[in-house]
Amino acid sequence: MGMKIYDNDWFLTHQLEPEQAVDVLKAMGVTWLIAQSRFLPMADSAVDSAVRKSDRERYASLDDVAFRRALKDRGIAYFAVLNICFDPAFAARHPELLPVDQFGRRAETQDWYIGLPPNREENLRHKIGLLERAVAALDPDAGSPPPASASFTSAIFSKRSNRSLIESQCFATAMSSRHTAPASAQSTN
Repeated sequence: MGMKIYDNDWFLTHQLEPEQAVDVLKAMGVTWLIAQSRFLPMADSAVDSAVRKSDRERYASLDDVAFRRALKDRGIAYFAVLNICFDPAFAARHPELLPVDQFGRRAETQDWYIGLPPNREENLRHKIGLLERAVAALDPDAGSPPPASASFTSAIFSKRSNRSLIESQCFATAMSSRHTAPASAQSTN
């Protein structure tokens, strides 16, 4: 049985240490886990995921490597998760990277979502840097978490992934998503 952990409430709210949290997961029958980390934090979405201001002091003591080690010691596979195109903080720092509609207007936040197009190389370089640090520290398991969902494309990276593999996967995704204007919208001279 797999589980995705969107937030850090196990540590912040329930005050569990990494080994205690993993013991709970093991007792529940969890065999694989997708989880955010301090290396790859998640922003708030429809699910509150970002660290609240009141929790920042405790959050600073969260040991993601100890959590990963406890998972490995108990035979629970770990897969890191990273939002590539949804990053409100990065988008706020780089509004020039937001998509532009047919009227020349920059995209704005809709409800909780603001997305960057997958072909923004500055964002991809930023994500590659995050992945390199996370993979080096957390040594995620290689492969895809079972069962793999056909509804999205993902790449799983491990310590065996070098920068060139990470770049090729991220940039290949970006290149495959580039679209040309429909024939009706192209100018005819």
